[in-house]
Amino acid sequence: MPPRATSESRPEDGAILRLLGGFELRRGGRPTAVGSRKARALLAYLAMRRGQPVARDGLTALLWPDTAPAAGRQSLRQALLLLRRALGPGGIESRRGGDLVLPRDPRLEVDVERFEQATRPTAFGHDVASESGTALAARLYRGELLAGIELADAGPFEEWLATERSRLCDLADQALAHLDRAAERRGDLRAAAQLAERRLQLDDLSEGAARRLAALLARGGLRSRALVTLERLAERLAAELGTPPEPATLLLAERLRAGFGPAELAPAGPAVASLRHVPVLPLLEREEALSSLAGVFARVARGESAVALLEGAGGAGKTRLARTAIAELLPDAGAWILPTCGCAADRPSEESALARLLEAGRRAPELAELAPLTCALRVPPDNAASRPGGAGRGAPRVLLIDDLDALPPSREAALGRLAAGLAHLGPVALLATARRPARARMKSLVGRLAGTLGAGATWVPIAPLGARSIARIAESIVEEGASALARWLRRATTGLPLELTEALALLGDLEALTPRADGSWDIDAAALDAVRTRGLPELVEARVARLPPCARRLLGLAAVAGPCFPLETLARAEGELEPVLASAVETLVERWFLRPLEERWHEADASAPEPGRARVFQFAQRTTRRLLLARIPAARRREMAHRIAAATRGSRRPEPSPVR
Repeated sequence: MPPRATSESRPEDGAILRLLGGFELRRGGRPTAVGSRKARALLAYLAMRRGQPVARDGLTALLWPDTAPAAGRQSLRQALLLLRRALGPGGIESRRGGDLVLPRDPRLEVDVERFEQATRPTAFGHDVASESGTALAARLYRGELLAGIELADAGPFEEWLATERSRLCDLADQALAHLDRAAERRGDLRAAAQLAERRLQLDDLSEGAARRLAALLARGGLRSRALVTLERLAERLAAELGTPPEPATLLLAERLRAGFGPAELAPAGPAVASLRHVPVLPLLEREEALSSLAGVFARVARGESAVALLEGAGGAGKTRLARTAIAELLPDAGAWILPTCGCAADRPSEESALARLLEAGRRAPELAELAPLTCALRVPPDNAASRPGGAGRGAPRVLLIDDLDALPPSREAALGRLAAGLAHLGPVALLATARRPARARMKSLVGRLAGTLGAGATWVPIAPLGARSIARIAESIVEEGASALARWLRRATTGLPLELTEALALLGDLEALTPRADGSWDIDAAALDAVRTRGLPELVEARVARLPPCARRLLGLAAVAGPCFPLETLARAEGELEPVLASAVETLVERWFLRPLEERWHEADASAPEPGRARVFQFAQRTTRRLLLARIPAARRREMAHRIAAATRGSRRPEPSPVR
């Protein structure tokens, strides 16, 4: 047997181990052969866990699962002998108990290690070095992990390899997307298209990469090539998956064929390479509420109008439940989702989609001009039947008014006229969400609306989730540590879905909850005890505190600007270069504070400074915005509002106020 390696012994020569795009070991600048496939696989596995001891029995089960234990251990010894000859003394160490480890020796360079360092969140930071880090990652990624190495007789290793290949491919895609956006900001569409094409080569079934490439090609004048890109994607999807393209892909193809110009093909805002994700909570304890809404929609389907109020605390999931019900129970209806001004600090102004509808109802009770006067969100987002004005006269319609309790009393009569106007077009389901402190006023208003429509009113209470549902949520997120996560969630929240989402996002910010490439999650259960927050305000406060300074400033300014805002307006108000704020927006979208507006401003909307081109964002949760506004002193809020108003008018930025 070879002499036991010690921690003091080192490889004789500097070495480079390349695992991306194949397997290659070089010592002293010369290729070094490792003759056995299993030995190469063993070295790759230890290199991916560099510095971490691995039990011999685990390695035997990984690479020789169908071999007798004694024979498997002998095969492992033979593979180690080959690797020690290739690496030199000390390349692989044996620790106490027989565990094996590849030490973190600076004289052995591993390309996967450098690649992962370049793709860490700090490398995607918003400083000068960020692009160089992602450029290094793009150069290092020569192809998939251990390309050409397949071990049909080692099922566990093949499963591990498939997972790691997918994870590293995702990181490479994020690096290329980052470079793609940087090239676009520089105005180099050709370089951006080349990077998007490489992204598509990584995964030729990625519809997002194909749409990105097609849009860039079309904006560069290569419309025919853009269409060919989407057509070939559709052929691959049909041949390999037996599925049609996504609605967004079909819509882009239609726009290309219709001759849309570059402005209409430009992205609504900067794309985001999300390095942190927030788990999607399953819809639990909502069966009774969905049953009530099913009854409402059944009446509308029969040609009757109906009114329903979903009431519950802020963050109880009222809007999500209503959107889900509309999409699943009445998918063919023309549907509008309209926020009110969204916050008591807001004034009823042109920022509110509901305000525009009320004006439409006042000027034209038959709502003939309804479609061009709205900027409502669609549900489902890509269902043409749900576009405002998309359903014919007599077809069912759904109007969902979010945060009805924020509607000023002076607007209640206008809302009644709007409901009457909608009723003239056909049966309507008028849904509204409201928080419980305004229950008495909402009961009176909803009763009057029901009388206007000649319909009954349905009350749909939405309660916080119980301990059993929280346990199910924890189990749906992590396989190990679910009980610890459930205990922490019960301690940190009151069971409101928004609180649960913010709590999980905080764990992601702290890297106590990290995503795997296969869609599952890892939890650092030991880190949970150090996170002591309770309730939504404290959770949001803790998350805001971890933002970079520029992102914090932008978030406060955005809260004052309104439920949705164009990025260019904040750039003028803040006096920052737009690319700087665009980077801050990426951070805020990545961490689920903001999200791009699902609908562009309509071309007839005079409030959009550049119709079809404004990059408009909205708060991911309006309740979060209310909490942020509450943290800003009134004097400071007035000063910020003054700057935003001046920026909206296109005037020069006013001198800063001494109030801070």
